[in-house]
Amino acid sequence: MSKSRTIQTKMWTDTWFEGLDVSQKLLFIYLLTNDKTNMLGIYEISIRKMSFDTGIDKDTINKTLEQFKKDDKIFYKESHIIISNFLKNQSYNPNMKKSAINTFNELPNSLKGLDKVLDTSDISKAWVSLYESLGKAYLMLPKIEVEAKDETKPEIEIYNTTPAEAEECVNHSFKNQSPPQEKEKEKSSAKKEKETFDWDKLLEFINNNTGRSFKVINKAVRSKYKARLRDGYTKDDIISVITNAPKTEFHKENNCQYCTPEYFSRADIIDKYSEVTKNDSETTVAPKMNT
Repeated sequence: MSKSRTIQTKMWTDTWFEGLDVSQKLLFIYLLTNDKTNMLGIYEISIRKMSFDTGIDKDTINKTLEQFKKDDKIFYKESHIIISNFLKNQSYNPNMKKSAINTFNELPNSLKGLDKVLDTSDISKAWVSLYESLGKAYLMLPKIEVEAKDETKPEIEIYNTTPAEAEECVNHSFKNQSPPQEKEKEKSSAKKEKETFDWDKLLEFINNNTGRSFKVINKAVRSKYKARLRDGYTKDDIISVITNAPKTEFHKENNCQYCTPEYFSRADIIDKYSEVTKNDSETTVAPKMNT
């Protein structure tokens, strides 16, 4: 489903934005407009997907994210992008606010700064609580809202922006991609097979490698595994991390207490352990598992 996001045209004359180089501008626009964005401006995405979609190498992306963090523009924490001024640059109706609040409620507590879930039965009250929490953590400042239409409001353009369109703005060359229609057909035909695991076998494989006795992989964790596949990770990547992580000194010393089904579904953990070795000198080859 197509999404629309509001981008203020004055961005192009903003002193901070003018000072960015080509790849930094591209990444900034991509993080505002990619298909993972939501009404909250906080969403999970891997470095690998950012690199694949934009053509920017991973090292440059990591360095650029560090710079964005220093500038208090965008934060990358626990594999989540947090856009500090996202909320104040969007125009929300009550349903959109409810969507943002629901997204907020689904975030890990370590990201939202609250242990409680916001009650959407009172949108106004929940919206204030949301701003208070994110404002303290990520400098998200509220937008002054006027219920009546303001005829003097400066014009802002709304773009349904794709990475290819962002390319024209910043004169960046993307990798050759299939035509949109062909790409959608390829996605549709591969989707069912790509996003399916044999959850019982995966659970057994996790228990065998960690020496633990988990009973179930719940729905929320299953959705994270499916999200990793959509991000471009393979089932072999996931099998590798389940095989390799428990063999490292850190996890052996801690009796694999952190090696949970949810732990193995995280993008940063897959990046860290999918190719890690038992003693950091020789590659551990993961066994095959029918998934």
